[in-house]
Amino acid sequence: MKWTQVKRSFAVGLLLLACCRVSVGQAVYGNIIGTVSDPSGATVPDAAVVILDVDRGISYQTTTNASGNYEQTHLIAGHYRVTINAAGFGRFEANADVQIDASTRVDAQMGLQQSSSNVVVTAETPLLK
Repeated sequence: MKWTQVKRSFAVGLLLLACCRVSVGQAVYGNIIGTVSDPSGATVPDAAVVILDVDRGISYQTTTNASGNYEQTHLIAGHYRVTINAAGFGRFEANADVQIDASTRVDAQMGLQQSSSNVVVTAETPLLK
């Protein structure tokens, strides 16, 4: 092989390396995280958290831990509705947008459950004698 052929092959190899793009992995998921607390600021453990993917109709269920925190990972980017229920508290709902490779925080301060009672009194007036 001649020296000019070696230089030409080397130049072509360098050109191919310069034109090639390095393939790198891309993240496609995001997360929703949050803390659930009561009106006094104390955390609420064991609250039921339902995360609905509004775009695709898929729901994910999780619960808060002993510190009142929850986390749902591996969510496809899109629009979500977060619903939280806990015994003795009213229902909490919020909308959230999940971005790729990011955590969206949805903290909830639960309100006390509204109690209502209806008293219905029915009485008939006695007939006059």
